[in-house]
Amino acid sequence: MQLGTSVSFLWYVTLGLDVILVALVVRRRVFRSLPFFALFVFFSTLRSFSLWAVYGWLGFSSRPAWYVAWFTQAVLLIGRGAVCAELCWHVLRRSPGLWSVARGVLVTIGVAIAIYAGIDSLHPIFQIHYPIVPAERGLELAIAVVLISLLLVAQRYKIRIQRTSFLIVAGLCFYSLVQTLNNTFYHVLTNYFPWWNSFRIVSFHITVLLWIWAVATWYSTSDEEPLQMVPNLYEEHAEEVSRKLRSLDEDLEEITRK
Repeated sequence: MQLGTSVSFLWYVTLGLDVILVALVVRRRVFRSLPFFALFVFFSTLRSFSLWAVYGWLGFSSRPAWYVAWFTQAVLLIGRGAVCAELCWHVLRRSPGLWSVARGVLVTIGVAIAIYAGIDSLHPIFQIHYPIVPAERGLELAIAVVLISLLLVAQRYKIRIQRTSFLIVAGLCFYSLVQTLNNTFYHVLTNYFPWWNSFRIVSFHITVLLWIWAVATWYSTSDEEPLQMVPNLYEEHAEEVSRKLRSLDEDLEEITRK
């Protein structure tokens, strides 16, 4: 079974957006600040091209295509978890005390949901893909809840989130929520909403567009640049600082004479 015309078009859009995002990630040197995010983007693009080739060669419903899709999806899911942890550290790292407390809370939330997903995936159902679906649902839900909690913590403690970080968090959270909804109500959504499968692809496009926006404005919004001394401020206080240093030097000389 081959992909339909509309789905094929959406796949071409996906490949184009992936290429643009990878080019921006390399050009802006994002890997220096967010290495896990950069690796995730590279692997996600590689997966898109691999699946497109496998679907075109062996068909969408073939067994090899099924294995490739689920294996790469599992790797991507682990990658999204790593990106989630990296974003939490990136946002809260300037507040070490808050980070030490929030880290424990966020980890507890994520682990609790992941354990629930693991228990849920052990139900004895005679479908080979069944253990994967609830596990993916639980991990995607954990990512979404952790990221929403991160935004709430930042708002509660008045932590300023750079636009770049916020757009990456928003894109990842949005896609995880869509995936959670899909894995929870898949049969209902596909039976009553024929456009749902196309929307899932479009939701990934929205996520990538948010990331492209974030990376394209990386230099103008990045908080990695060192703080610069304001010239006027330096001129206003330079004379006062020099005077105090001279006074301190005179006091030290007087002490040595005694």
